[in-house]
Amino acid sequence: MAVSTAYPHDPPAELAPGVWWVHGRMRMGPGSLPAKAVTRLMGFMHRANIGPPWKKFMTADGGSLRPDFDRLLELPFDSLIGAHGQPLLGGAKALLRDTVDRVFD
Repeated sequence: MAVSTAYPHDPPAELAPGVWWVHGRMRMGPGSLPAKAVTRLMGFMHRANIGPPWKKFMTADGGSLRPDFDRLLELPFDSLIGAHGQPLLGGAKALLRDTVDRVFD
């Protein structure tokens, strides 16, 4: 695997068989079926995602993060850069609204 000169301080590193850390992102190779299965089981296979472990950790006992996401959805936006994954360029608000409805209903 070639190392990009744009990130000489961050060479690719194999985290697990078939799972690579490349330029600050986790990448899964074609032979990483176990990693893909675990990722899917954890709920991380959506374009706009609210990860179950993060949601559980961030939600107070008996509380909900739904009002926070509802406030976010009141803002005017069409693209979104999340903490992980690819930027959602165009249509992000609709994707996030669908995700919020799926996750919190």
